[in-house]
Amino acid sequence: MGKDKLGWKVAAIVLGVLIAAAVAGNVLILFPFGLIRSGDAQPGNEAAEAGVETEAVQPVQEEMQPAKSVLVTASGSGRGTSDTSSQDEGTGESRRYEVIEERMTWKEAEAYCEERGGHLATVESEAEYMDILDVADTTSRNVLWLGANRESGAFEWVNGEGGLIYTNWMKGEPNDETGDEDYLVMFVVDGSWVWADVPNDLSSFYGEDSVGFICEWDD
Repeated sequence: MGKDKLGWKVAAIVLGVLIAAAVAGNVLILFPFGLIRSGDAQPGNEAAEAGVETEAVQPVQEEMQPAKSVLVTASGSGRGTSDTSSQDEGTGESRRYEVIEERMTWKEAEAYCEERGGHLATVESEAEYMDILDVADTTSRNVLWLGANRESGAFEWVNGEGGLIYTNWMKGEPNDETGDEDYLVMFVVDGSWVWADVPNDLSSFYGEDSVGFICEWDD
């Protein structure tokens, strides 16, 4: 019994020394539930204990993309650029195209272009269409109005150039499926731009971020 009492006293003295050292922050104490160093900060409280103010970083919104324009020149295609130039080698006339990234009806889009001295883009030849593709490829919109409509049974260009000579209709188009598909649109199918006849208003078919149009100015 005497030895047992002595052992307990020694153990008590050692434990007391360890606790005192732990309070000073120099020794780890082994308790049944793990190692603890006196003075250890609780997880997640470092900033609060240090008196440091924290502030959430707000994400920066991307700026709205401006309208894309291409001035086409005879010197070469502007594909992949936002500002190039083109002149008709026969007439010497130059043309400028601009894609407007806003959903409107065909009639609203034509009025928008006319109010600014132009019209919806028209296509007389494959070369002109390649110029239009230059600006179409600069936008994320995948549905774009062009400047032709059907008023007397056949599509005609809005600038008085007459009927459509060069075309790029999707297979099966034009078909006037709903009976009011009197307006020309170009849209992306399998990575390529193709044409179709559609109604004046596409808001029930495409979202705000899908539809736009191309204005043309003949300088």
